[in-house]
Amino acid sequence: MKSSFKSSRAFTLIEVLVASAVLIMLMGMIAVVTGQISKVWRNTDSKIDSFRGARLGMSVMNRVLSQATLNSYSDYFSLKNNRFCNTVEPADEREAYRRRSELHFISGNAAEVLKGAGASSISSHAIFFQAPLGYTEKAEEYGGLGHLLNACGFYVEYSQDVEQPDFLKLLEPARLPRYRYRLMMMMQPTEFLKIYGDPKTLASSPRGWFVDDFQKYSRPIAENVIAMVVLCKRPNPSSGNQKTAFYLPVSSEGNSYLYDSRTAPGDNAKQAETSNQLPPLVQVTLVSIDEKSAQNISEKSGEEDPKLVPTTLFQSPENYEKDMKDLEDILKAKPENTAQNTIPCQYRIYSFDILIRSSSWNE
Repeated sequence: MKSSFKSSRAFTLIEVLVASAVLIMLMGMIAVVTGQISKVWRNTDSKIDSFRGARLGMSVMNRVLSQATLNSYSDYFSLKNNRFCNTVEPADEREAYRRRSELHFISGNAAEVLKGAGASSISSHAIFFQAPLGYTEKAEEYGGLGHLLNACGFYVEYSQDVEQPDFLKLLEPARLPRYRYRLMMMMQPTEFLKIYGDPKTLASSPRGWFVDDFQKYSRPIAENVIAMVVLCKRPNPSSGNQKTAFYLPVSSEGNSYLYDSRTAPGDNAKQAETSNQLPPLVQVTLVSIDEKSAQNISEKSGEEDPKLVPTTLFQSPENYEKDMKDLEDILKAKPENTAQNTIPCQYRIYSFDILIRSSSWNE
């Protein structure tokens, strides 16, 4: 009698081993790809978090600086005496009109703008001005006045943390002070405004309204910003040509970054273009490093300013591209860089334009 049972063919041992090897390879590849994706995600998230302060600084600068004002007006000017006329000047002395303002807008190299302030730890550029921001420490008296005038400013400083709360001082081990580059913002309350102070004092110290105590009214708005470059610009009369820029750099002092609205009113022929008027556009460049790089620099230099931005940089707008490349070489710790930096840094460069709303530029 024949059996009706039919044998079924099973996987051989070799086939099982090959299938297992293929499966292990696929799982390994998936694990590697997943690990790389996670690493990229963590690094990207860390970088975004590290440079969040610089982006916040950009937002604050744009909001505040765009409201800068001079409140300029036309007044009689004596060409013979090269000064503005007062109320008792004879009529024949009132020979021309010139723009006039009691307010002040100034920007440029920090060493020049803050001359005499003894602020050696301040880096790159600085800018100071007035804006109707309505800030006061006496809110119960002036809180309803939303457009009170304030003295404002921005600069970069290498310094330690602000005063710590008492409970942090009790921690064991004690929390050591952190030294960092910081983008600082000055905001002088309305009740302490000095720009309308004694005329004789202002004449002898025209920048005293901010130089005397700007650090007293300053606070950090972004950490690890190592440089700020401020370039004021004016409209280009030839901007109808598509090959030319709409705005050109403007300066109060030759080929420099200095813009001072208190430039001398000018000669008999024409008033100086920066005298008592705001630039219509301000180009701001912020250079920021990540927290890890900042830690490494702080551990090496301690409380002494590492001078990552040498004073020779950003003196002339025509050298902007070259100076920025030199600064990048410093942050990359390239051999023979001008700051002799040996610590490679992760960095970002942010450049943005701010339109001054109250500017009405006149040639």
